[in-house]
Amino acid sequence: MFSLATTRRMMLARRNYYYSSSFHTAVGKRKTSSSSSFSALNNNNENNVVVLVEDDDYDDDARRESSSSSSSSNNNTNNNGHIVLVDGMSFLFRAFYGFQARSDATKLINSKGEDVGVLHAYAHAMCALLESKPSHFAVCFDSKGKTFRHEMFVDYKANRPPTPEALIALIPKVSELVEAMAIETVKVSGVEADDIIGTLATRSVTEKGFKVSIASPDKDFCQLLNENVRMLRPGGGGQFSAFTLREFAKTHEELIQPEQFVDFLALVGDSSDNVPGVEGVGPKTARKLLNKYANVDAILEAAKNGEDEFEKMGTKKVREALKSEKGQKSAQLSRKLVEIRTKLSAPDVNGDLDAFRVTTPDDYGRKAMDCFERYELPSAADRWKAIHNIIL
Repeated sequence: MFSLATTRRMMLARRNYYYSSSFHTAVGKRKTSSSSSFSALNNNNENNVVVLVEDDDYDDDARRESSSSSSSSNNNTNNNGHIVLVDGMSFLFRAFYGFQARSDATKLINSKGEDVGVLHAYAHAMCALLESKPSHFAVCFDSKGKTFRHEMFVDYKANRPPTPEALIALIPKVSELVEAMAIETVKVSGVEADDIIGTLATRSVTEKGFKVSIASPDKDFCQLLNENVRMLRPGGGGQFSAFTLREFAKTHEELIQPEQFVDFLALVGDSSDNVPGVEGVGPKTARKLLNKYANVDAILEAAKNGEDEFEKMGTKKVREALKSEKGQKSAQLSRKLVEIRTKLSAPDVNGDLDAFRVTTPDDYGRKAMDCFERYELPSAADRWKAIHNIIL
């Protein structure tokens, strides 16, 4: 059990955290509007807890799937599921750097002198997503070391600073916490979490007819958006925002489609991953080109053969870059680097999707409670128990 002093200190730090943290999650009450298949999130500070809000239709589907018997769970004709796929490392990075920026007075220190702020934030983020009542849930992690993209381009992500040792030390603790919370985790050697999520999202829609929520701030996932797949993006003001086809269209002035986003990134590049793109091509020009031509291949062909068309579009200089050997190779390489794989062959992402079903733990939460007590996370413990209707 936690001491009264420890509990009070944790609750005070928790209150301060939710009002000021840059690890953005939603704060609010449940919303009953069903104006769209993916509802937005709202903000109400008096509740002082992270809450992810869904509309009634979405929740009803999830409940029906969750209540299905095990004998019918393998029936691929079931259309009522909702799977949440979490980009595990992105949440860890946001929590880590959010707490790094905090003063010592507002950090979460347990009675053992351990800074448990990141674990506290991570646990509550997972609870927020679980409270949306998905039928299936998985946290996907990057594998350690180089990936197949490094084999294509040795400088892939080479511009990034080394990962802080303090953050690296948190990875096994976060993994332990997530697994203790009865959440399935997925990691594939030599593969990034993006590709794991891409494969699981595609399978969930095509094989099960599920709705998919990808919890991540990573813009690369825009290429996966469709009527069945949305993103939940942490943003300003302490809340998640649902990013759907509608938000994508507004962002890109209705000039390109989500399936063209991989071509968009191939042209403009991605400085965060050190993806070169094509020199001289910015977002405005890329959207203009993709509004006329279907993809990078069509643009490169037009650059070689369609000088008049490029001049009419005011992109004569861009044409020179795109028809050059350097520009052609850079565009083609960049596209391969930014494309999320959706058909991985690894066994870990090709098993029964019902392995990710949200269920009451076999031990009725004992492992989770041991973990919460070890790190002294009382509010997360109470919240997690409520999700699973566990009384201990």
